[in-house]
Amino acid sequence: MQIVIALIEEQARPHNLTLQLNMALTDGESAVVTRWANVEPPNSLYLLDRAGSFPQGAVVASEPLTPDDPWQAVPTGSIILLDPPNKAVIQPLTL
Repeated sequence: MQIVIALIEEQARPHNLTLQLNMALTDGESAVVTRWANVEPPNSLYLLDRAGSFPQGAVVASEPLTPDDPWQAVPTGSIILLDPPNKAVIQPLTL
């Protein structure tokens, strides 16, 4: 995923394009989700991992779907690794 974002960034830079890249890739069991932008403020992204209304899995959404669940704001420039049965991992996205 980092390589894809780096290639997009490289192509956009000479044209001064604004990028906001919330992207997800999955194989049907695990998933990788990114929050990347080259402008402020970036589009939002939230994670709810096996809590509240969704105790059996993780949910990634642009805004919290439920008001009382412990949604976690995903920092800009991050990648989320979803690999059941493990808990979701958020780490910095390095290009």
